Amino acid sequence: MKVKFLDLAHAHRPLRELMKGKFEELLNNNLYILGEHVERFEEAYAAYCNVKYCTGVANGLDALTICF
Repeated sequence: MKVKFLDLAHAHRPLRELMKGKFEELLNNNLYILGEHVERFEEAYAAYCNVKYCTGVANGLDALTICF
């Protein structure tokens, strides 16, 4: 018997078109780093964490390197 660990298809279904549109927008304006999307994310995440600033990084190792 095979048991599915996690089926994300159901969770992604309502977001699929929105995600495709945003991905297409990023591809079209070639802003993979920096840019307004990252800036908006940093501001929103800082507000969510109730802190003044947030810096987006590429991965967890980058985050740890900056911390230390």
